[in-house]
Amino acid sequence: MLQLSKSVTVLALIFAVSDHSEAQGRCRAGGWESDQFKGILTRGMDSDGAVFRARYSLPLVSPAQIALVSDSTVCARAGQAMDDFARTMDPTPHPASTIPLYVFQIGTSHAIVDLLSPNDAGADFIYFFGPSWGFTDVAFSQ
Repeated sequence: MLQLSKSVTVLALIFAVSDHSEAQGRCRAGGWESDQFKGILTRGMDSDGAVFRARYSLPLVSPAQIALVSDSTVCARAGQAMDDFARTMDPTPHPASTIPLYVFQIGTSHAIVDLLSPNDAGADFIYFFGPSWGFTDVAFSQ
C-alpha cells in the first residue's frame, strides 16, 4: 500500500512538473527571426502607422515598449490565448498546443507569432491580442 501511495505521489509530481515546464517552453528565444518581427511591430509605431495600429487595436508606444517576452507566466498565458482562439475557429476538442511561440508585449497588448501556422502562402501569421488577451486580428508577414 505504501509503495502504491509513493507511486501515485511520484506520478502526480511528474504531471505537475511536466505541465509547468511545458508552459515555460511556449516562448521561443530571441534571434534573427524575432528581430524581424520586432522590426515589423516597431514600424507600425511610426507616423505612418495609424492605420496599422487601428486595425490591430494596438496602443501607440515607443520602440522601447515593444519587447520579446520570456517570462514563463506570460508565455503560458499566450499559449492559452492561442488555444482559445483555435477553439473559436474549430470547436472540436484538441489537446493544448505545445508549439513554441514568439510573444511580444506592445504596451498593454500582445503579438504572437506561431512559425508553424499552416498556410500555402509561405507567410507567417502574427496574431494580435488586447490587454485582456482578447483576440483582435491577424496579420500575414512575408
